[in-house]
Amino acid sequence: ELAEISGNAEPHFLNIAVCDGKSAAVTRFTNGPAEDAETLYVHAGGAYVCEGNVCHMVAGAGNDAVLVSSEELSDDSGWMEVPVNHMVLVHDSRRVEILPVAL
Repeated sequence: ELAEISGNAEPHFLNIAVCDGKSAAVTRFTNGPAEDAETLYVHAGGAYVCEGNVCHMVAGAGNDAVLVSSEELSDDSGWMEVPVNHMVLVHDSRRVEILPVAL
């Protein structure tokens, strides 16, 4: 809405993260072509560890570690691409939700 009000007709590609120290919200948003949107990935598990030059998520009883990144940071199979115009909500319990961004 702000872009329209200002007369800016260019497509916007916004990956934005906000955090209050306990929870986080991270968006993958565009008002342009979906195929041009920036990428966003999420991975959750027990802990993210690096051994030498190899990092990976370790499975655990709970989701004590959550990573949100523009690219997959490892070859782990747990990385999930966030759909275009969706947001990742990371709750203080480390529970992850992926919800659509209201347009």
